[in-house]
Amino acid sequence: MSYKTLRDAVNDLEKTGQLVRVKTEVDPNLEMAEIHRRVFDAKGPAILFEKVKGSPFQAVSNLYGTYERTDFLFRNTLRAVEKVVALKIDPTEFFKKPLYYAGAPLTALKALPMRLPLSPWGDCGGGFWVVARYGMQCLYYNDIEEGFNNSPVNADGIMTSYGCNQTSLLDFIRHVIIG
Repeated sequence: MSYKTLRDAVNDLEKTGQLVRVKTEVDPNLEMAEIHRRVFDAKGPAILFEKVKGSPFQAVSNLYGTYERTDFLFRNTLRAVEKVVALKIDPTEFFKKPLYYAGAPLTALKALPMRLPLSPWGDCGGGFWVVARYGMQCLYYNDIEEGFNNSPVNADGIMTSYGCNQTSLLDFIRHVIIG
């Protein structure tokens, strides 16, 4: 199975005993990293932090902490992605082995960026193309204004306001991520 959401992957890991839950509140400044480092060094399971101090969100860590877990998570998609990458490197391979690479174009289409509708801000243009989300901020490309913008998002990932601030990617990193 491939996962539609990160929650699906976390649930799958938990069902197979490859995830532990940390139910006590954990400080995201150094404490979570230290827990992660120790579990990773021990080749331990993925970690779900249920209560992150100062955040309404849970956090997951060490998803790809072992090769075996990474293979498990990508067990149904890794071969398809490998084919797409191989064609990116040498597109002529498609014509040498068309049956082998038959599903690669569909896999590549599924990897396109997520598009958010413009509503309630109007329906002209192609929409918002999400580039990154950090905490309660969403960096997106807006084809109407030809540039990057960032706007706050709520806990459901819905933009709560629309800005026309033409943020550069570097400014987003400096101001939103670094502080």
